[in-house]
Amino acid sequence: MRQLAKFYLVWFRNYEEKEESNANRNLESLEMAHIRLEAALETSERWQITDASLLRWRRKLKRAAQECDETMHKCKQRILEDEQMQQEVRISSLPTWIVHATKSFVSTVLYRNNNKQSRSIAQRFEWYANGASEFVRFIEFGGTPRCHIPFHSLVRNLFAGKELHHKITQGNGNSSFQLLLVPFSTEVYGTEASLLFIQNDGTPEGNIYFIITIQLSECTEHAPVQLRSTLVDWLQKEKECQLRAPQRQLKLETM
Repeated sequence: MRQLAKFYLVWFRNYEEKEESNANRNLESLEMAHIRLEAALETSERWQITDASLLRWRRKLKRAAQECDETMHKCKQRILEDEQMQQEVRISSLPTWIVHATKSFVSTVLYRNNNKQSRSIAQRFEWYANGASEFVRFIEFGGTPRCHIPFHSLVRNLFAGKELHHKITQGNGNSSFQLLLVPFSTEVYGTEASLLFIQNDGTPEGNIYFIITIQLSECTEHAPVQLRSTLVDWLQKEKECQLRAPQRQLKLETM
């Protein structure tokens, strides 16, 4: 009887280790699937997606990533509970161990499909992760890179379609200087901005008209610095000019 009990205990311990190994493999599969889903979604945020089917695809991937994360946490919790139970059993007396192991074995036999179901769930999220890789290839092929502008408010306003008008009027209003930044879009170069400088001294011969076109994109890292420098330099020169000629009346208008 004692030898039979020992044989049963050894067999059941091996069975438990096998089930624990399967649970850990399922957890690793869930973790990897979740990483791939999150990576695909983060990549998609860098692209401007307008196609309806791709937008639906992304929504499905977001739901799958959330479900995968919840399932992964539940799986971790079950593994921790099983490990805690095994620790309690190991420090208990032999009769208690046998009773507990017998109950666990009966429960495992009755619900052994749980592990198969867990594997099926892991395979489902692996399928979603494989689809996420295809999704990234589709958006890279047909999407447009999104412009991220975490810096200068001037460039951010230009991308939003807002214009900058700055005007300086001197004397009785016959002489003026204007500085304009006007954004526009093209199919080839995307968003661009025209920097216009207009000087009007009241006579047709003295008018000056100057224009520069600047392409705006997240790759144009120095564009906001260049625009700001142009504005600052021009305003500084106007201030110096006013200091040299204080008798002239100065009127500033920003629109």
